[in-house]
Amino acid sequence: MSAEDIEKLNTVYGQIYEISIMVGQLIDRKQCFNLENFLDAKEELYKEAEELLKKIGKDADLSEFVDICSKIKEQEAMNISSLSLYRDEIKKEMKDTNKKSKLISAYSNVETKQGNLLDFRQ
Repeated sequence: MSAEDIEKLNTVYGQIYEISIMVGQLIDRKQCFNLENFLDAKEELYKEAEELLKKIGKDADLSEFVDICSKIKEQEAMNISSLSLYRDEIKKEMKDTNKKSKLISAYSNVETKQGNLLDFRQ
C-alpha cells in the first residue's frame, strides 16, 4: 500500500462520481442515446478502482472513501430512478401509438378491391 495508490483511488472515485453526474444530466435531458460512451468509461474506471483496491490490500484503512462512495451510490440511485421514469414514459407513448395505429388500420379502407372486368359491348 502506498500513498500514491490511495491518491489514485481517490481520483478514480472522483471521476466515477463526475461521470455519474453527467449520466444523470443526459437522462434529465432525455438524451439517452449518448449514454453508452459514458457507461463504458465508467465501467473502465470501476475496473481500475478494483485493481487499485487489490493493490492496496484488505488491511488498509479506507474510511476516507466512505463519503465519495456514498455520493456515488446516491447519484446512481437517482440515475436509476430517472431512467425508470423515462422508460415508463416511453412505454406509455408506445402503448398510445399502438392503440392509434390499430384504430387507424381498423377503419381505413386501404385494401384495394379487385374484380373481373366484364365487356358489355357484345
